[in-house]
Amino acid sequence: MKKIVFLVLSAVIILSFSMCRKHNIVTVDQEAANSNINLVFSNMVDGVPITLGSMINTNAAGNKYRVDVLKYYISNIKLVKADATEISFDNYELINEAEAATKIVVLKNVPHTSFVKIRFYLGIDLSRNHTGLQDGDLDPAHDMIWDWNTGYIFFKHEGKFINTQGTTKILVQHLATDFALPAIEVPLNNVTISSGSKIIELNFNLNSAYTSPTNIDFNINGMRTSIGALEMQWMSEVKNNMYDAFTFAKFE
Repeated sequence: MKKIVFLVLSAVIILSFSMCRKHNIVTVDQEAANSNINLVFSNMVDGVPITLGSMINTNAAGNKYRVDVLKYYISNIKLVKADATEISFDNYELINEAEAATKIVVLKNVPHTSFVKIRFYLGIDLSRNHTGLQDGDLDPAHDMIWDWNTGYIFFKHEGKFINTQGTTKILVQHLATDFALPAIEVPLNNVTISSGSKIIELNFNLNSAYTSPTNIDFNINGMRTSIGALEMQWMSEVKNNMYDAFTFAKFE
């Protein structure tokens, strides 16, 4: 009897050990088949990294200006394969030029394959735009949401500019409202994820927000907050300009 009990216990132990080993192997295989991508956003003005607080920038309308605050939301990131299928990430990320860490977005468990495009919203989609009681990068403490029903500020540039009379004036550019949500698409030059952690860097050209196809003249549009029908034209113009503001920089 003791011999039978011993044999049964031995079989159970061996079976349990085999199951554990199989589980571990699956986990290792799953990890090996995926990588993390650090998606880096580099903010520029015509190829020159932004320097906060310096009156060194000039847009296509000839306005000399500076950047004191530059923040914008990136959400609903999708990596697109050659066959048009997508890997989606439920992200809501606040990029803040004043905080370097915010300019790196980690995309976790990306499968090993090639991608030809990246898509995302510049701003917050309708499902989350009008809910103020949120945390993380959507926390109202980040000063990127209004108290009334307009919702989040998608893009915020604050600073100063020199007007046609040579006077330094306050510059406020706040793009917001569901109407003004641009869906951005950036070609990636067929990047291939095959092993380890990777970096995809995108450049954001602030001057592109103020030109192509429409030049934004700060003498006319120096104070814009996306509030009211009078700002609809400006909102439409900046939204359309944003489609070309992001470009692929490098992959490594």
